[in-house]
Amino acid sequence: MNPAPPAASSSAWPPQQRPPPHENESGLDVKAHARDFFDCIKSRKAPAANATVMRHSHIACHAAALSWMLARKLELDPESERFINHNEAKSLRARPARDRAAAQI
Repeated sequence: MNPAPPAASSSAWPPQQRPPPHENESGLDVKAHARDFFDCIKSRKAPAANATVMRHSHIACHAAALSWMLARKLELDPESERFINHNEAKSLRARPARDRAAAQI
């Protein structure tokens, strides 16, 4: 069993209290996750990870990252997956498209 997390005022685990790596826990083994993905491409079977759940998880993580970058609370409409009343956050949702003419060598 892992030790209790450090106090809220502490920013990192002291080296002697770090929990062991979670190599064999379900969903955390990156090699097994990648292997499952490639196997599903070959077999055309459904992967272990639900695509819809993963998509919504990634949207929530990116929204949290943008909120942290902008240092303010953001409101996200779950239906349209757009920020409400925040143009700066809206502008950071995607990168600008490349100029195709400049990209050609």
